[in-house]
Amino acid sequence: MLAAALTAAALGTVAVAPASARPPTPLFEPAIEPYAVYDGQDTCDPTAKPGVVTFKNMLVDTYGSETWGIGRDCSDGGTSEHKEGRALDYGFDYNNPADRAEATDLLNWLLATDQYGNRHAMARRLGLMYIIWNRQQWKSYEASSGWQGYSCDGSANDCHTNHIHFSFSWPGARQQTTWWTDDSSPDSPILVRDMGSATTVLHRWGSTGASFTGRSTATYSPLDLANVNGRVAAGDFNGDGKDDTLMAHQNSDGAFSFKVLPHGTVAPTNWHTTPGPFDLEPSVGNRLIVGDFIGTGEDGGASEPILVRDVGSSTIVLYRWGSTGSSFTGPSTATYYNFDLAKVGDRVAAGDVNGDGKDDTVMAYQNTNGTFTYKVFLNGTIAPVDWYTTPGPFDLDPSVGGRLVVGDFNGDGKAEPILVRDIGSSTIVLYRWFSSGSSFTGPSTATYYSLDLANVGERVAAGDVNRDGFDDTVMAYQNSDGTLTYKVFLNGTIAPANWYTSGPFSLDPSVGGRLVLGSWL
Repeated sequence: MLAAALTAAALGTVAVAPASARPPTPLFEPAIEPYAVYDGQDTCDPTAKPGVVTFKNMLVDTYGSETWGIGRDCSDGGTSEHKEGRALDYGFDYNNPADRAEATDLLNWLLATDQYGNRHAMARRLGLMYIIWNRQQWKSYEASSGWQGYSCDGSANDCHTNHIHFSFSWPGARQQTTWWTDDSSPDSPILVRDMGSATTVLHRWGSTGASFTGRSTATYSPLDLANVNGRVAAGDFNGDGKDDTLMAHQNSDGAFSFKVLPHGTVAPTNWHTTPGPFDLEPSVGNRLIVGDFIGTGEDGGASEPILVRDVGSSTIVLYRWGSTGSSFTGPSTATYYNFDLAKVGDRVAAGDVNGDGKDDTVMAYQNTNGTFTYKVFLNGTIAPVDWYTTPGPFDLDPSVGGRLVVGDFNGDGKAEPILVRDIGSSTIVLYRWFSSGSSFTGPSTATYYSLDLANVGERVAAGDVNRDGFDDTVMAYQNSDGTLTYKVFLNGTIAPANWYTSGPFSLDPSVGGRLVLGSWL
């Protein structure tokens, strides 16, 4: 298929790449497109399509320049996706051992099963429809058949021994597949720090998938964190696929405002101000949670906030706002009686515990007999149901405090809770439950020594920091020398690894519990 009529560029030869070379690979979410169906050429537009050009450039960057071609004159030969600018011939020569090794590396990478169990993952994410190489053809639309024989006339061009042919689906050619669209970064931390004089600094890190790097800062004044306290959360409020920071700010006139900082640190704007007085202290405290309680089908997947408020006499009200993508509307309210928030404290978190695509509210409630119960409010505010009660005494205060996180730590599509408990002598235990979809079972436990939770406080959060499809636990830990270290427990409870250590950086009282995780970029 490397005919003279190809719109091809013959590029200089460079040193071959080392064995097992592979193109740089983004960290993907588990979702993947189905296999591309066969959609042969039926129009004439040989202009090279962007997905094909970028794939070619990726091969050049990884393996060095080879002869390549994309477009073909529409009068030349029979049906070919080259005539629609959505096929690439790349000049690996099967009879050249170095070329053959590089081609093998590339094909193995394209057709490998990924960490989520998706077969032929990169080929599917790039939108490859079929591949031809050395008298064999792999067809996305017949993937279960593997490599199949390819009839040819014996020439190097027709038998594809002097190049590999890649034909793309239209979505792949147009960069509409997850290789191009699943561009969110791994979750990474933001610390919100009070510098005094009504000045706030947000410190944001990025994630490489194995460490946190590149701290950036954003400073805002006047913004008095004494009016925010621990009411800081993260979610994608405008549905753009990037997380944002949210603060519930008590105003001097008694009203409060939701302040949203897009992508975590962009200058805050007011998305909602209550029309009248609404006290946040002590009735709400730090009980601000964020989730997609409505579901992606109704609001485009935007997150929305819930405040949990104690109105006295063992009565609570959950206030839930909706998102328009540029403001919050509402709130709707749900009131429940015989429910004492003094027994919950700040142990309130959000996650999709039943796997229905809508986030739910979870509270850890200390019972009068010394046990505790997980109370779940489906869709955020539906009447609470007891999902788990400990079989015996389990004190939550002060050993747990507000250290409740919820995430999908085992990658089954259902979120589950973790409690982080201080049992003294610089020893901690992480208790992780599992979700059946209607209850929590377990817990499993993980115990770690020489880890003093007094140096963590409430700075515990959950998110997928390496984008393996499993949420992780992150703690911001104050070291004795005045530095801070991010300790990451992969999959929620695996032995902690240090992902970042700073120079001098005080966490108390300037940061307190204001640690959030999100995919900011």
